[in-house]
Amino acid sequence: MASNVLAKAKQTYPGFSTGLHWHLWQQSAHDINYPEYFPAQPRVKETIDFCHSIGQEPMPYTNGRLWTVTTMGYLLAEPYAAMKTDGSRVVESYASVNNPTKPPLAVMCPWTETWRRVVQTFTGRILDELGATSLFVDQVGAARAFPCYDPSHGHPVGGGAWWREGYARMMEPVRRAYNERGAFLTTEGAGEAYLDLFDGFLQVVERTPEDVPFWSAVYSGYTTYFCTPEDTDDDPQSFRVQQCREMLWGHPLGWFDPNVLDKPQKRAIVGQLCAFRQENLDALAYGNLLDELRPVSPLPEISYSWKPRFKWRQGATVKHGTTPAVIGNWWRTAGGETVLLAANLSDKEQTLEYEVFGDGTRPHETASMTLAPCELRRIPAIQ
Repeated sequence: MASNVLAKAKQTYPGFSTGLHWHLWQQSAHDINYPEYFPAQPRVKETIDFCHSIGQEPMPYTNGRLWTVTTMGYLLAEPYAAMKTDGSRVVESYASVNNPTKPPLAVMCPWTETWRRVVQTFTGRILDELGATSLFVDQVGAARAFPCYDPSHGHPVGGGAWWREGYARMMEPVRRAYNERGAFLTTEGAGEAYLDLFDGFLQVVERTPEDVPFWSAVYSGYTTYFCTPEDTDDDPQSFRVQQCREMLWGHPLGWFDPNVLDKPQKRAIVGQLCAFRQENLDALAYGNLLDELRPVSPLPEISYSWKPRFKWRQGATVKHGTTPAVIGNWWRTAGGETVLLAANLSDKEQTLEYEVFGDGTRPHETASMTLAPCELRRIPAIQ
């Protein structure tokens, strides 16, 4: 399936390199038999090689903190799991309505040399044996630290900075090995304590109309936050609003259901936004987010819906919102240029006057622009 999806993406977007977040490359189902990923399914290496040959990027999934307690291996691994004050191990359940029989998983203590070696071994095999040039290590950047009370692990009993330091000892040699091959590592979440260990962070969080680009404003230019999730039933207007907003925050588009390639309107929107991002990587990937577009007068509003992306989360509901017809953000590029990246979200021409981003030493300035329907534009700041 991975090669079929990426071959279709290459045919749809010949000018882009597309990535696939590849779950189930291993023999077992999702959240089952961690960390015993090998043997891989048949022809995984050949699939990865084929995808690379057409300029596409399959990214295998792994988990960097859990061990399935029903595996034979856990009989030996249990002493290295995090311990509660009562002497029991920290265990989590990921059973769901869709899969109520998933076995529990133990949270492994990252300070233990045994767990570090296990992670370094399976990540090394994925690099060396399968030829992967990217890898997802789930949960490390998203899950909280546990106070571990096992005195045999050699760390201070309870909480402390040792939890982060344990992950650093685990992942630094992995990242070094991957980066030396031109490969990259990603994880889930937005944990700034792990910025030096991973090249990107998956944003698996529900979106709302009230969100602000906090992480991008603080850490743009230092790391990449990816995932602009979509619902398969999004109407085109809502889809455009959602994707434009996050693209202008610096997020690479994606984590889409593969059937987005079969929907002409969504497919066209993705193509337009990806082309604009590629043309403005100096800002959106390597620059710094400075401020939002500030119109002098109110703009027409358009309505949209934001449906829950992550169905396993309890209580998720459809969010309804409105947005100005034109949105944008000021960026400072890697070369030091200040630019406005703006998007007309409507199907009508829009004219507006807006405040020019300044350094606070010059008189207040404004400028005006007219954007064609659904136009994206880069505008240099007035010097």
